[in-house]
Amino acid sequence: MTTLKKLWYYAFVLSGPALIILNCCKKEEALYTPSVSTIEVTDITQTDAVSGGNVTDDGGAPVTARGVCWSTNQSPTTYDSKTEDGQGTGSFISSLSDLEANTTYYLRAYATNSKGTAYGNQVSFKTNPIPTYKLTLIAEPDEGGSVEGAGEYEEDYIVSLTAIPDDIYQFVNWTDEDDLEVSDLSTFNFTMPAEDVTLSANFHIPDGATGTVTDADGNVYQTIYFGGREWMAENLRYLPEVHDPSEGSADEPRYYVYGYSPGAGQGNVEDAKAETNYEIYGTLYNWDAAMSVCPDGWHLPDDDEWKELEIHLGMSQADADKEGFRGTSEGSKLAGNYSLWPKGDLIDDPEFETSGFNALPGGGRIFFGDFGHGYASFWSSTESNTDNFWVRYLDYYTPQISRINFTGTWGFSVRCIRD
Repeated sequence: MTTLKKLWYYAFVLSGPALIILNCCKKEEALYTPSVSTIEVTDITQTDAVSGGNVTDDGGAPVTARGVCWSTNQSPTTYDSKTEDGQGTGSFISSLSDLEANTTYYLRAYATNSKGTAYGNQVSFKTNPIPTYKLTLIAEPDEGGSVEGAGEYEEDYIVSLTAIPDDIYQFVNWTDEDDLEVSDLSTFNFTMPAEDVTLSANFHIPDGATGTVTDADGNVYQTIYFGGREWMAENLRYLPEVHDPSEGSADEPRYYVYGYSPGAGQGNVEDAKAETNYEIYGTLYNWDAAMSVCPDGWHLPDDDEWKELEIHLGMSQADADKEGFRGTSEGSKLAGNYSLWPKGDLIDDPEFETSGFNALPGGGRIFFGDFGHGYASFWSSTESNTDNFWVRYLDYYTPQISRINFTGTWGFSVRCIRD
């Protein structure tokens, strides 16, 4: 081998490994992590969502894993929650599950090759809140009491509801918007449905509950409830002036005290109030006076309100509409105080004095200018026919009660009813 050939041979042998090394280094430097972008999050619910990504470059090595990762902290990695959605380049769809409702999450797509893991742009999204439904509670009537537990709740949430009666009211039951009973317990657990709900806590005033009312003269009276209506349990004693029974009128107010006869002209109010009959039976009024003497917020009951009271005590509607004595023992129920009534069927009836209305035999001022006694008579505000008005009348010889009409010149007792 010539000297030149030897030189070329040695040069080739020596440069070969270097070329191999250079070539290997060049290939290794060409590898890099994949390029991946993140797709916006869609189809968001309380617990699920859909996202994905697009691997546009494998970095010179096969993509062996891809998907999305997410966390409630920014810059999530594959050490956080993630999906695994195949291999290789191209777009992919990722389904997220087991998310918390009403929560903000951060999400990135990822792709992994032999060089490492690359992440796409970060996006954020918030899961939907769990829907809530409105529970409205009503106290019926409003003054009957208070209710606790109203608010907005998720479906199937168990709510403790409480109804608290006020003053003289009693709790009856809970009802829904269709007036169907939900519970007869004042406190109970209600399971919230997937809709808005209104419930009513119903209260009532029991028969026999009592109160007081004061008239314009400062007289204080006991009151009593029947069927939710408040009546005076005593005869009205309001007495702005007083007249002799001989002085009647159909169109001007007249006031009388049984047994007090001052003669012509107005009598002395203080003398009239000193009468025992005034203290026991109160004042007798002609109809014109009776229409304006009840305390503020109260009124003279009309004929229908008297009927309501009688029916509440047991009288039939058919009997209530009749004239004269009717019913069974409603008169005895309304009457009170054995010692003041003459002996007769009224006080002998076993229902005597059972209502608490306490009607007394205060008598009346009769049309020809004198007083009658031994019976109870009460005005209504209802005209029966021209110049005549309906009256309720109790007498000692019958347990019934009469519906009868009189001219406005008569003088009768007044029982007021709250508006």
